[in-house]
Parts: sequence; structure tokens; C-alpha cells
Amino acid sequence: KKVQTNKYPYSKDKFDKDVNKLRSLIKCRKNRIISVDETSIDFIVPSNYGWSKKGTKCTRKISNKRYRVSMLLAISKNKIVNYHINEGSFKSDNFNEFMDETVNLNGHYRYFMDNATIHHNRFMDPDIKSKIIYNLPYCPSYNPIEYFFNTFKKEVRRINTNRNNNINQLVALLETKFKKTRFDGYFKKSYDNLKI
Repeated sequence: KKVQTNKYPYSKDKFDKDVNKLRSLIKCRKNRIISVDETSIDFIVPSNYGWSKKGTKCTRKISNKRYRVSMLLAISKNKIVNYHINEGSFKSDNFNEFMDETVNLNGHYRYFMDNATIHHNRFMDPDIKSKIIYNLPYCPSYNPIEYFFNTFKKEVRRINTNRNNNINQLVALLETKFKKTRFDGYFKKSYDNLKI
């Protein structure tokens, strides 16, 4: 197994106290949680593996060109709730718009997300902010969407993307392969890590 480092910045007592608080926030509504986060997806990234003649080194030529898009996503146990894909990164106003759409569609849910700066922005609707449950710092294993991102990025590496139509390909991947997927396995894994 890969060795992981616990980067939680506070004492063990504070960590235990914060984990217990997080458990109590999620436990009573664990079937009505929507996990929200953003991720970047790099294109034109060379593979770490290749072929070479026996006895010779496998080398690659690295291009300085990189192309990156960002995806903002919300998932429940049952489906992809909402997503936006942009060139570049998301700003606070993009995130607030996304949350307005998501909450209007799913008003009775709570929204589980990490402590990124845009998730705490001061322009967010206070009613929406009151429905957010923030994860502990440096504890991505508690957030179900992190497991989905791992799966999604593996699928992205398999498709042949190029600069001209990669956003369309990402949308097609979400709409075809993952549109009818249930995500309860990711939620179960996160809840198991939290010992709920």
C-alpha cells in the first residue's frame, strides 16, 4: 500500500474532537448529503510508461505545452447532481452560481465540501452557507467525491482527447458512462473511514 502522511495541522485531541463533530453532522443526514468539489484535468501530459529496446533507457521528449480545464461537480449517492467545466480555474462567482443551481434543485440536502477558499467566500448566499458541512483539513478520504475523481481521471486518460474538443469529450464521458451510475460505494467508503 502507498504510505500516506497525516497532515492534519492540529493536535490529536483537536483532531478527535473535530472528527466527532463531523460524524454527528453527517450521521443524522447521511442519506441526504451531496458531495461537492472541483478538480483540474490536464491534457497533453505524457505517460509515465513506455517501451524501449532491452538494455536501453526509456526516454521521452516533454512538450512545454499543457492544456488544463477545471471541473466543478456535485454528486449524491444516486447520481451526478450538477457539473460545470471551464477552461482555467473557477472563481468565487462561478462557484456561487453553481451552488445556487445545485441548491435550487436539491433544497433538502446538506453539501459536503473541503475548505477551499472559494467555498468560504463572503458573497455566497447565507442560506446556502448554512447548509454546508466542511470537511476536516487534509482529510480527503472522508469526502466521497475524491474517490469519484480518481475513477473519472482514469477514464479520461483512456480516451483520446485533444485541445479542440476535450471539453465536449469530458461532457460526453459524464453523460454516457457516469450519467446512470450510482455513487453509494464512494459514500460508503467515506463513511467507513469516518466510522459512521
